[in-house]
Amino acid sequence: MTGMELNINNKNQMKGGEKMKKAIIRLIMVSLISLAYAGTAGAAILNSKHDFSSDSGNSYAVTDGATEDRMCVFCHTPHNAVENIPLWNRSGQTGTYELYTSSATLTSAVKNSVITSDNISYKCLSCHDGTITIGGTSVVNGDIGGTGEFLSGTALIMDGESLTDDHPIGFDYSRVSANGDAAGIKTVAEVTGTVKFYKAGTTKTNQMECASCHDVHGQAAPGTKFLRTSNTGSALCLTCHIK
Repeated sequence: MTGMELNINNKNQMKGGEKMKKAIIRLIMVSLISLAYAGTAGAAILNSKHDFSSDSGNSYAVTDGATEDRMCVFCHTPHNAVENIPLWNRSGQTGTYELYTSSATLTSAVKNSVITSDNISYKCLSCHDGTITIGGTSVVNGDIGGTGEFLSGTALIMDGESLTDDHPIGFDYSRVSANGDAAGIKTVAEVTGTVKFYKAGTTKTNQMECASCHDVHGQAAPGTKFLRTSNTGSALCLTCHIK
């Protein structure tokens, strides 16, 4: 092998080594970003009103959580989930919810909306409707069991199954914003990024749900009731409504 060939081989090896280093660095960066994101999500729940674990000191902590130090298990489980998405761990919910329809300005899309098990709001109501215990989980391995306690006071969104005095949910926002009778409502494109819309089943898209305004895993600032953004000066309301 000539000196020139050796030089070329050395250069190729160096290039290969550099590519390998860059690939390893990228992999490390992706891993660190993923860990940072997971840590942020966990930190947002830790000791919040949604942390019912025994270490939280949460005023809503339930009897069932007295010895349960896992904060995620009250809603999620890695095994034997009730639903594969999002590894749902709550059971016993059978409610049929009556929604807000009394306003004359509501469109038919809103008035005809319903909340069923495929709506993300149904999962929120598994705690907040006042009919199911926080400890009402289903997984056998780690079952919290017992009767637990209901949420109460300001955490109780509804009494029984009536949502007739609460903001409409479970409707296709795009159908409302595109309706001529809904003057004063911004388009989906204008509000996406602040509020979040959901799919439900195979036919429902751009659904306005509880989680459109509330993020169960975090909040814009402490004390904002898990709002996706602060409502100072009605900022969150004005995300959708033109007033």
